[in-house]
Amino acid sequence: MRNIALRIGLGCIVYLGTVAALPALSPGSVSSIEIYSTFQGLPLPPGQPDGPEDRDDLMIARSHGKFMIDGHVVPDERISALISAISRTPRSVPLHEDFGIRSDWLNATADNAFLQAVYSGRSPGGNGFFSAAQRKMYIASYKDMHIVSASLGRYYAGNFAIADDDHEVLVTLKLSGGSTATVHSDSKAMLMLPWVITRAGISRTTFDPAVSDAIFSFLTPNDPNYTVLSRSIFLEEIPLLVADEISADWNKVPKYNVKPLISALERRYNVHVSPNYNPIASGSLVWDTALWWDDSPPNVGANVRLPIVNNAILNTQAIPTARNFMFVATQLPWVQRVLKANPNFKLEVELQNEDTVSMTPGEQQTFLSNLRELGKNDLATAVAPDMQKAFEIIIDQGNEFSVWIVFPNRDAILWTYNPDKPDAPILDLPLSAFQPKECANNNPCSGLLRKPDGTMVP
Repeated sequence: MRNIALRIGLGCIVYLGTVAALPALSPGSVSSIEIYSTFQGLPLPPGQPDGPEDRDDLMIARSHGKFMIDGHVVPDERISALISAISRTPRSVPLHEDFGIRSDWLNATADNAFLQAVYSGRSPGGNGFFSAAQRKMYIASYKDMHIVSASLGRYYAGNFAIADDDHEVLVTLKLSGGSTATVHSDSKAMLMLPWVITRAGISRTTFDPAVSDAIFSFLTPNDPNYTVLSRSIFLEEIPLLVADEISADWNKVPKYNVKPLISALERRYNVHVSPNYNPIASGSLVWDTALWWDDSPPNVGANVRLPIVNNAILNTQAIPTARNFMFVATQLPWVQRVLKANPNFKLEVELQNEDTVSMTPGEQQTFLSNLRELGKNDLATAVAPDMQKAFEIIIDQGNEFSVWIVFPNRDAILWTYNPDKPDAPILDLPLSAFQPKECANNNPCSGLLRKPDGTMVP
């Protein structure tokens, strides 16, 4: 989910007048609608220009009594919804009923909301485990409309100044009498609330998501502000806003003690475990877990992915598998020579797949595709049957690293690497041996085949 660092305050709302005396808007009084939507990404360091602007311009014009976009008729209900939204009484604060948040919806979604909050990495996230008391407290809070309303108010009353992106939408309605009405927001908040609606020089500010919905209905998924204006994506944030709202009380509730589970894993597999909690999707969390063993060299370890589901640690079979791969890697003569000559180098076995003990299918296909991009079609064809049994190691040199795929016959293929300097060697190999192309994570990749004794095969 995008950064929701806060920017605007309810205290800055300006209400300069009322349009009650103005003629009511209707589809018949509108001759055209222009929508300008822009997004500016992360700024670069001082002295450098900001990142490129992403922009989408949309013109909706009346033709023969119909509104048209690029020759296609716009349904009348979309035009009516926009006019209705900008004609409504302004909302000086966000009202939960405007967002479609009702008690029956909260009751129906409470269980999934709790898991989403726990596995979000935000409060009340943490390590992915929860006590019965924590679950009871969250569910009760999530179903409490007063708390939900307070969470909306706190979110939209915050300060978005630290947000690292810039959004802007300007809607201009040209009216048949020659005047215009505009709807504008450069808010970084979800749904880009509040909106400033201006007509006849009179501006009103409103926290009404109906305006966001009406504008969103005209956008395509390619629009730079499509995601931030999506009601469905906004609703996915409600569990996290509630979690933020109750975080102080949540921290007073007895927590689940995960230390015995980690200790049990360490005893069972004779390993040291250091988890890093990583939310990988809505309602899904894994431990990206560093492993090391007492009988392995001090600069050799592994990383495995252990999903956390309903207070259980899954995919633990990856731990002994990583240990076996570690032994294979450290018994390669060329690896032994490299580590002995450079004790500050680190070797890590990578098993970043949360449901098997091999490389992910996507990694396998990317690796084979990269070999073909390098012109090594025969090599790709030869190793493809063994990809399920191959594993990945990273050798970290400090400022440089290299990624190798090790196969059951102990052959290793250099996949990608990162040199500190253009002419810096990788391990004991000169860069002239690599014949690289840029193809993996914007780093050069090589496809260099190395036999177990270190011999390089062209």
